[in-house]
Amino acid sequence: PQVQERLTGQITAALEEHLRPLGAACLIRSTHSCMSLRGVKANGAAMTTSSLTGIFRMGEARNEFLTITGRR
Repeated sequence: PQVQERLTGQITAALEEHLRPLGAACLIRSTHSCMSLRGVKANGAAMTTSSLTGIFRMGEARNEFLTITGRR
């Protein structure tokens, strides 16, 4: 999960650095074998991380992104 969190932030940072948009948004949903094979043994448990910058942090763009991704 920590790697997924860092990766999510790195993707939005790379988009901003190379494309210079008004904002960037990234959502990653994945299953982790560490959760399904050991510890809690929650088969099919998915972790979702998101990173929002610029215009995606507020207003219409945020609402639209969260609606499209099923987070709202």
